[in-house]
Amino acid sequence: MTAVAEVNRGGRPPLPKLPAGPLVEAVRRERKVRGTSLRRMLGRADMQGYTSAIAKGVVTAGQAARLCAAIGRHPRDLYGDTYDASAVTRWLSARSTGRGSAAG
Repeated sequence: MTAVAEVNRGGRPPLPKLPAGPLVEAVRRERKVRGTSLRRMLGRADMQGYTSAIAKGVVTAGQAARLCAAIGRHPRDLYGDTYDASAVTRWLSARSTGRGSAAG
């Protein structure tokens, strides 16, 4: 699986995006297992991320991490090494623009 590049505004380097399909399917499966509604399982903020994933067909590493946490999974379970590469690229981009942690 490979990440999909998407153009960012503001001159920042584009962050890699992950295909939303594996995440959307995992959320749907977990909802069935739990026997609850998506809204109850995800909460308001994660529900917005979920609907955005469906609409756009892609997610950032951060979005994948938040939704996976909501369903008790790790993004690496769904995306393997592609998630790791995307998360590192996101971290490096944040550091290069001064938005990352000062530690390190």
